[in-house]
Amino acid sequence: MMAIRSRKLEALLVLLLTMVPWPGPLEPRPTCTRDKAQLVRKLINKRWVPVLERYGVSMPLECPLHGIRDVFSKQDEAKIYNPPQWTCGFCGKSFYHEAHLDRHLDNRHSEHLNNGEDSVCLADFCDIMRCEVLLERMQDFDDTLPSNSALDLWHQPAMLLTTPARHQERSQTG
Repeated sequence: MMAIRSRKLEALLVLLLTMVPWPGPLEPRPTCTRDKAQLVRKLINKRWVPVLERYGVSMPLECPLHGIRDVFSKQDEAKIYNPPQWTCGFCGKSFYHEAHLDRHLDNRHSEHLNNGEDSVCLADFCDIMRCEVLLERMQDFDDTLPSNSALDLWHQPAMLLTTPARHQERSQTG
């Protein structure tokens, strides 16, 4: 009697397990835009982290904006800047523009991307960080070098709050 009951229980368990969907193959993750992810990372590091440090708090690991979860974190840690050159920390190759080093990292060192299950593309947060607005304002200024970051503009709040025409007027009068 007990053997029949355990067999029925096993059969019921197997039946229930067959109803649970089996995870299919993992779909490839959409590509992460490096320049937008870099902009979000710089905003976090320059604007948020100092505030957290001032109050003696650290960003929890569960936070999707934590640096450890960034897709490009390992590659960005390997960037070495000795003016006027950017150097790859993996192979030692040097470049005059950070964009060229980024392209090199994409082509030669893609194995150093953080592809973990909990990794995050910081570019996905551009809508709440207003990356488009900042990038648009950066493109409006002719005196901004391509190698400069969006943070260079953040440190000049008067430029961000004025229209490009007003900025040009100021630079012509000043």
